[in-house]
Amino acid sequence: SIFANPYKVETPEERGTTIDKYKIWLLEQIATGTITKQDLLALNNKKLICYCSPKFCHGNVLKDTVEFLIKDELAFNEKVKLYKEQLNSNSPKSPKP
Repeated sequence: SIFANPYKVETPEERGTTIDKYKIWLLEQIATGTITKQDLLALNNKKLICYCSPKFCHGNVLKDTVEFLIKDELAFNEKVKLYKEQLNSNSPKSPKP
């Protein structure tokens, strides 16, 4: 899946760090056009299944991102725009998996 989490959780302590990395990675994928708004909207009202459930995981990040896009597309677009500007100014990119 284009939404798969490239960061693996090796220990329970890593879950938060891994999710934080995934949030940055997902935003980068959206900002670069690798993942589109249409890709995200295709997840609306779908059951996202992950072996991590019921623990918080990248599926929750995806769900929250889709809900944010639907609820406030202008704010979503602004967040993506600001991130694109950071990418273009050679700021650090998402951590490598």
